[in-house]
Amino acid sequence: MDPMTHGLAGAVIARAGFSRSLGKWGPVTGVLAALSPDADYILRLFGEEIFLRYHRGITHSLILLPVYSLFGAILFRRLSKTEKFLPLYLLCFFSLLSHILLDLLTSFGTMALVPVTDRRLTWDLVFIIDFYFTGILLVPLLLGHFIRRYRTELGIVSLCLLLLYTGLCIVNHRQALSIADRWVEEKGFHSDSVAALPQPFSPFKWVLLIDTGDTLYQSFIDIDIKGNDRHDKINMIWKKWPDSPWVQKARKLPGVGFYLWFARFPVAMVEETPDGHHLVEFIDLRFDILRGRIPFTHRVEFNEGGLVIMEKFTTLNSFTGDYGRR
Repeated sequence: MDPMTHGLAGAVIARAGFSRSLGKWGPVTGVLAALSPDADYILRLFGEEIFLRYHRGITHSLILLPVYSLFGAILFRRLSKTEKFLPLYLLCFFSLLSHILLDLLTSFGTMALVPVTDRRLTWDLVFIIDFYFTGILLVPLLLGHFIRRYRTELGIVSLCLLLLYTGLCIVNHRQALSIADRWVEEKGFHSDSVAALPQPFSPFKWVLLIDTGDTLYQSFIDIDIKGNDRHDKINMIWKKWPDSPWVQKARKLPGVGFYLWFARFPVAMVEETPDGHHLVEFIDLRFDILRGRIPFTHRVEFNEGGLVIMEKFTTLNSFTGDYGRR
């Protein structure tokens, strides 16, 4: 999730259980510990591929969580000059844990079990920026500045409300998945993968993605408060691999191979440029949120002779060319 939400989570955890024992160092420790796993953003300096390969990796490991908590407790003990090691350790542990769990709630993918496996785990419950989620953390925290007597209680209330909101997202996610499963059964699809991904601004908005091997079916739906689907139709059909020798050629490149490891719902697109070059772009429908603008696009350009003259990660800003949509 976004850094603001992570930092707020650390502050609320500190206030809910550690402020009385750690004083001002409680919120400071909670916020910094909760933000620390995203130190791997520095990987962007080494290129988009390195960033996508290792972001949410070793710094987000549940297996190494006790070790990271120990280092954090030692560091903050020296900074705060306090003898209270156990509260510091527990605060670091729960703040770091909150970061990993919040990232698992989203659809990006978190390698939470490294170094055992680099598999990206996702729960697909909450969009990466969720104003309701953030507000549940922020409002009680602000109230605590005015109602100091009940700071701890407000922190506990905030965490309880967050659990209830997450429960709502779980219920809606299951409902959205049941709609997708019903379509698979009714239309006789032989699906390789089915997903319901959260959308911005509402826990009731979802995108359904059904992968049948050579075709992807995409539908944006709204679920009302009673759990009913208000848009019961497939919005878009994508041919994953257009009939083009340039797509097949591009798929053999190591960079594209990595992208297809990262992508959950990849689609290839081909365009012939005015200068006779052949442009192949790979997108992941997981990131098709703002129509016409898709981040984490992998672009390959061949010249007239078939040589690769450009290969890079970019953001797709418009839909042109043969994109296999129907």
